Parts: sequence; structure tokens; C-alpha cells
Amino acid sequence: MNFELEGMRSLVDKLNAAGAKMGGPEMKKALRAGGRVIEDAMVERAPMMLDAKTPGSDSLEPGELKGGMRVAIVEGENGLEALIGPNSKVAHVARFVEYGHRQVSGGYLKLLGNGKSRGPGTAGIDVPAYPFLRPAFEASMGEVATAMEESLQQSFREVLG
Repeated sequence: MNFELEGMRSLVDKLNAAGAKMGGPEMKKALRAGGRVIEDAMVERAPMMLDAKTPGSDSLEPGELKGGMRVAIVEGENGLEALIGPNSKVAHVARFVEYGHRQVSGGYLKLLGNGKSRGPGTAGIDVPAYPFLRPAFEASMGEVATAMEESLQQSFREVLG
């Protein structure tokens, strides 16, 4: 008994070509799609200062923390990686908000292990943590997989034509 499948060679050729094309740009596209899901969740949860910036203050402009989220695709040790979160301009403020901080005026104030402090600054109030980066990441993981899968399926359909 003999079988002959017509078109099998063409299918194998298309699949081999798709594998070569799906590696770089298409994977970056899928990572970016997944990263944007997390970025959107971070932007949605990021607090926004409603008051105008005080003259002489070094605080961010209203809405700058929300606008400072980004997705960057880089080549890492294990291949492509998506770096998602605050850009370098707002990262320090995002850390203050995420983990909480102590307002200090008049310079710096270093807390020592024995409960004392050192430095010319005076401690003000302790600002509580307002986590928004980690909860956004954790809440959006299911959607990330879906977005990446849809992106790869679309790319695969385009490559196979």
C-alpha cells in the first residue's frame, strides 16, 4: 500500500521558512505585545499627583510617573528579554512610592542599625508604601500569555501566507 500526499513538500518548506522568520523580529513583536499589557496595568495603577508642582521643587510634574513607564526589548544572557517598568527619569520616584519612604529636609539622613541616625537632615513624616508595580505585574500575567500567543499566531499566519 502506497500513499502520496500532494503539497507536503511545499508545507514542509513553508514551515522551515516560518521557523527562520519567527526567531527574531516576530519574537520581539510578541514580547512587546506582552510587555504592553503589563505596562498598561502599571500605568493604570500608578498614582498621579493632582496638585501643580511647587515652584523650586524637584518633584515630578503631575502625570510624569504614569508617562514614565516603558517596554524595552533587549538581548539578555538567555535570549530576548522584555524590561518593563519606569524609565530612568522616574525610577527613583517609583521606588519611593512602591516601597514607602521618609521625607527628609535639610540634607540627607542615614539610619544606623542601632536605631540612631547620622546626617545634617531632619526627619519628617514616614510616607507609607503604595505598591503599584508588583501588583500590576502579578495581575496581568494571564493577559500577557494571551497577548503573546495572539501576536505569534498572527505572525505565523502572515509568514505562512
